[in-house]
Amino acid sequence: MFVQLRGVVYLLVLLHCCVCVVHATDEEDADGNIKATANMLNASLRQADALYAEGKGCLKMLEEEMQMCRENSLNAGNAAKKADETVASMKVKKEELMKGNGRADEFKALLKVAGDALRLTKKAVDNASIFLQTTRQTKKACIIAFDNMKPEAEKLNISFPFFSEALSSMRETDEKKERLVLVERSRERYDALYKLMESLGKALLEVYEVRSTTKEKAIDAKRGMLEARKDLEKIVTELKEESAKKRETDENPLKEVAEASTEEMGKVNVVVKVADPGVPIAQTIQGVRDELKKRKNEEASLIETQWAAAENAVREKIERESLAREKAREAEERARMEREKRAEEEAKRAKEERERKAKEEKKKTEEEKAKQELERKAKEEAAKQAAQKAKKKKDGSSRPALVHGALLLILLLIFLGCTLVC
Repeated sequence: MFVQLRGVVYLLVLLHCCVCVVHATDEEDADGNIKATANMLNASLRQADALYAEGKGCLKMLEEEMQMCRENSLNAGNAAKKADETVASMKVKKEELMKGNGRADEFKALLKVAGDALRLTKKAVDNASIFLQTTRQTKKACIIAFDNMKPEAEKLNISFPFFSEALSSMRETDEKKERLVLVERSRERYDALYKLMESLGKALLEVYEVRSTTKEKAIDAKRGMLEARKDLEKIVTELKEESAKKRETDENPLKEVAEASTEEMGKVNVVVKVADPGVPIAQTIQGVRDELKKRKNEEASLIETQWAAAENAVREKIERESLAREKAREAEERARMEREKRAEEEAKRAKEERERKAKEEKKKTEEEKAKQELERKAKEEAAKQAAQKAKKKKDGSSRPALVHGALLLILLLIFLGCTLVC
């Protein structure tokens, strides 16, 4: 619970720093917030590296121990089966020997095979028992490692996208590139942690089945071993008893076989009758801890080596991306300036067009007014002339000269009006 609360507090602080970076109005404040966020991300990355090394070492150790459980349980089963089959063959050979038509060398060869099989069974069963106990403690350590990796992976998954977003508004400087390397390093570690958690989760599920199967096979092999030893002991006893029936003066081919069988049986009992190797729990736990510590250090060293090999490629990638962003920014700036230039030119043309149309409209209006004025004057003059003409007719007098002059004036006004219109 404490680890989870600590993770929540970390995320809240990180979120606050990132928000400050994004919304800072003062350049110095923004730079300070970015540095603070970078420091937090670096700390989280170091912790993630340590947890990854621990989890990776634990996974390898667990996988190796599960493999040893499988191998030893399989070896124990095969050896017990071999011992049982050999003892069954020895029963037949024993009967032949007791009837006087068997071969002592064949029986002794089978005796050696049976003894080796029983000793191998005992060794495999003991090893399986030891690895069952060791695997149990390793499994516990791996569960703890898995639980520790999960919140750290979540922190990284939130941290580096926020940090990357904050850096997006910065100029393309060497400092920004270094911080982008940190982002890529964090992204790589998050991906590695996520994959490791998947593998470790599968191994933790698998270990239950492996331990159960190993325990079952070891018990069966031990049972078969004890039964085969019991049968072998019975064969040896029968041979000894049959050999004892012979008189010293009689030919006794069973004597050599009985003695060899008794000797081999003693060797078998020395091994088989030994109690199971019960290693103290405290000793097993300490052994697991020491081995995990060793593997963690090895994985930590490997992490540094792998990152050193990948770092140049990451820096080259960031350099290419930075150059591409700078070119894109320059292209966008040129495009913006071009758009502004076109907009200014279009605005200028639109203004000139509006002014031209305004002038034409004004000229047209003035010409229309002049035309209307000329027409009005022409109508007035025509009306005046008509009135004068009517008056003259009424008076019965005529003045051709005046009429001619008025007509010329009307023609002049009409000509001037047409000229203005055109």
